[in-house]
Amino acid sequence: MGKLSDWAKENSQFIKLADKESIELVYKGFKIVPNKFDTDKESIRYIFLVEGKEKFWENGAGYIAEYFDNVKEGEVVKITRKGEGNQTKYELEAVIE
Repeated sequence: MGKLSDWAKENSQFIKLADKESIELVYKGFKIVPNKFDTDKESIRYIFLVEGKEKFWENGAGYIAEYFDNVKEGEVVKITRKGEGNQTKYELEAVIE
């Protein structure tokens, strides 16, 4: 990434991952919010602690909601993005410290 892309990512409230990028985060809970692409639907805003700051990840996929239903606040989770655009899938796994 370039200097401006790095700055934008660092200063964003939201977590954004490139294809094949992974990140380890401390899970802090969730909030149900209107879907920004279809306001008649809902999405889930997951809340994480990243380098001392709260950051958000919005996702409406059922398999992700089912995964986080079993994650306790304070646990560390690794998220890996696979694919691009509407072909994106995420792999989730617990990080044992």
